[in-house]
Amino acid sequence: MPEPMRYSAGDKVSDALTAADPLIGRVISRVGSVEVKSGPTRFATLARTVLGQQLSESSAGAIIARFDRDIGLTPEAVMAASDDTMRSVGVSRRKNGYLRGIARAELSGEIDLDDLDSLDDDQVIGRLTRVRGVGRWTAQMFLLLALQRPDVVVLDDTGIRAAAGHMLGLGRSASVSELAEAAERWRPHRSAATLYLYCDRSQAKGVEMSRVAYTKENVAKCWCGSCPVQADSKCARDLYEASKSTDELPLPAQLGGLYCSTGSAVCKDLSFVNLCNCPACQVWGENGLTSNHYCEHGSVGTAES
Repeated sequence: MPEPMRYSAGDKVSDALTAADPLIGRVISRVGSVEVKSGPTRFATLARTVLGQQLSESSAGAIIARFDRDIGLTPEAVMAASDDTMRSVGVSRRKNGYLRGIARAELSGEIDLDDLDSLDDDQVIGRLTRVRGVGRWTAQMFLLLALQRPDVVVLDDTGIRAAAGHMLGLGRSASVSELAEAAERWRPHRSAATLYLYCDRSQAKGVEMSRVAYTKENVAKCWCGSCPVQADSKCARDLYEASKSTDELPLPAQLGGLYCSTGSAVCKDLSFVNLCNCPACQVWGENGLTSNHYCEHGSVGTAES
């Protein structure tokens, strides 16, 4: 197992970041230090990342712990586990398929996670994203956690973008392009900056996002131009029509399992989309509404009981 990644205010990397960008320097001063441990193997790290896709930190941690205890974070264990066992530890049908695909690719030699060190970051991302279930976010997290590359910024992480928006004083989540522009000042230490922002993301909650309740009325009126789902998409039209004719918001099953081409609204493949969570553009997981995903225009939907 590799040594944990550690950075602290006052060390060489943190001082270099502070000198290059006083804004990230304030984040470093507030956070103080960061330490991130990877899994015991590269497959374990990748599997943990897939298990954590689109989940809160606490939910992901609980599922990963059960998975490690009852199944095991090896490709052989994944392939040997039954679907019922997968479900019993909290793995969705979709992620079950992803994990088996990654395990199969590793066992067959289609990918060799221990033979990626000679590739540059873009080549690693290209190699990994050939496998179903590994999107750009997952591949970037693998670069950061498993390969411990020093200059990675995870542009598609909504929590990091929220923290970056707070740092930049935007009053909303930073867009991908805004985060990328800020991150240019952090080269060649973007991994450290990313980890500091990740640890600082709680500072952004309830500050930079305007919280919008997920209600029938908001579904009917919110067609934000920044959303991947537009008013003329089939899933958005169906959601709108259903919201007019019922007192309760429709579940995906009530819409016939419809999917839009971008993957938002009733989402077919959560790992491959830039998620938007305004009321007109909700993201659904295996068990219903998924919360805490922020879109570029800064709105966030929350399910009301």
